[in-house]
Amino acid sequence: VSPWYRTFPGISRPMMESRARAMPTAILAFICFVCLLSGVACQSYWGDEEILVQRSALIRNGGGESLEAAARSDMGTSWVTGPYGACSSSCMQKARTVTCRQVEDDTEMPLACVADAKPAAHTKCSCELEVCVSTAEGCASGVEIEGQVLPEVDHMEDVGCFKLVGSDSTQCPSVVVRDLACMEHTSTTLCSSGLAFFRSCASEHLTGKACSAFCLEKGMDLSGIVDGAECRCGASVLNGAIWHEGVPRDGLAMKLEQLELADSGTCPLSIRRFKEPYVTHGIPVKYQLQTIMDEAYVDSIVKGAPFDPEAEEEL
Repeated sequence: VSPWYRTFPGISRPMMESRARAMPTAILAFICFVCLLSGVACQSYWGDEEILVQRSALIRNGGGESLEAAARSDMGTSWVTGPYGACSSSCMQKARTVTCRQVEDDTEMPLACVADAKPAAHTKCSCELEVCVSTAEGCASGVEIEGQVLPEVDHMEDVGCFKLVGSDSTQCPSVVVRDLACMEHTSTTLCSSGLAFFRSCASEHLTGKACSAFCLEKGMDLSGIVDGAECRCGASVLNGAIWHEGVPRDGLAMKLEQLELADSGTCPLSIRRFKEPYVTHGIPVKYQLQTIMDEAYVDSIVKGAPFDPEAEEEL
């Protein structure tokens, strides 16, 4: 069989090798990008192989969006709205607070959020549907138009790949969805590696996006895949609706500073977080599908004692 380069008249092997050595860096980068999308770690021409290996592991655990996600040291900031006040009879509007806050400690960061993503502070209302007040305090020139929720939209983003805390590991297939392992947790060490609520071994929940959707329905702003075999849910301090606006018990709220980045090429814990504005200090109700049993379970973990579902109905 003739060498492949002889099929091109006038082109010698030395000439082809010379041109290959002169291949632009951009083409090499494109080749690495193709390798990355297929889940195969490839070394880059400029030596960033460790980042690419970890990023490949993140993709295999359910998808990510950027190389930086594999090395994020904190969960950033997000817009947070308070509840709407009373409806003003002067303009048929009502107002709410809108602030930019740190996800992990609820610190206000006025300049850290994307301005274009800021929710409106006012919305329309009707005195025929709710009690009105005779004040112009809640009036403004612009009002919010509630957007339609698209089911295919991914409402979460990647935080990165981390090691599990201590002896933590997946217990699949024996775990129950409303796992109570963290109900009596008293240590400052993260319980269940910072994902203290709900577990699922179901195959339909074992991609990053599917696990995120499962947790979002439960009102949780964090999700994680453990060893590619278990979906878990968690809550940040910023998700005040889960904590009833109180201070979380030790070890329940996620703190990335207590986690170590995963070793190169591994992803024992792939974490994602809610990327949209928090409404009334929590996940927008339009994304949630909680039952009374779910709410009672969450309150049992939060309070550190069993919570009666019948008592939940009275709240």
